[in-house]
Amino acid sequence: MTIDSLSNVSRPDFSRLVDLTKLNLSGENQSISANPEERSSVATFLGLRAVDQLDGQFALNPRGREVLLLSGTIFARVVHNCSISLEAVAADHKINVKLIYNNTAAVKLKERDINFAVEDPEPPELILDGKLDLADIMLEHLILNLNPYPRAPGIVFDGFLEGSREDQEGYNSENKPFAALSRLTAKLKK
Repeated sequence: MTIDSLSNVSRPDFSRLVDLTKLNLSGENQSISANPEERSSVATFLGLRAVDQLDGQFALNPRGREVLLLSGTIFARVVHNCSISLEAVAADHKINVKLIYNNTAAVKLKERDINFAVEDPEPPELILDGKLDLADIMLEHLILNLNPYPRAPGIVFDGFLEGSREDQEGYNSENKPFAALSRLTAKLKK
């Protein structure tokens, strides 16, 4: 899955490519800050009211020519719509990231590797074309950390009924989802 396939909105205008072929073998630190236009593009892509902050600090540490260890922290401040009242809801995120990348195209899942436990380490990500987009890493981890149903403080959803439908006042068994189909089937059988 790619970032492009996550939304019907076009990919945000936010990219920070690192050419790993030019990476210092002793490692490098990278800091990223999205500018206002990029944050606006990311907000549109994610269906948010706003992204007020989107920063990342990463350490890229090669282990030979095949493996790259990436660790870092993403800082974000986003503004959602409350899932009930549609009021603005701000949320701060501090997301720690640790990833392993492998430059070897031969790294593939084998049939025996499909079964894994939760505590197993993540398999290495594949490096394509010798480049790594730190902005994509930031977006992926931000998406995974967003609250899908944010609520404004003090907002409570009380729309669910207690008990069964039959116990509710005004319940009519003729309004069941398949009642009309049952009546039609009964007519056809006559």
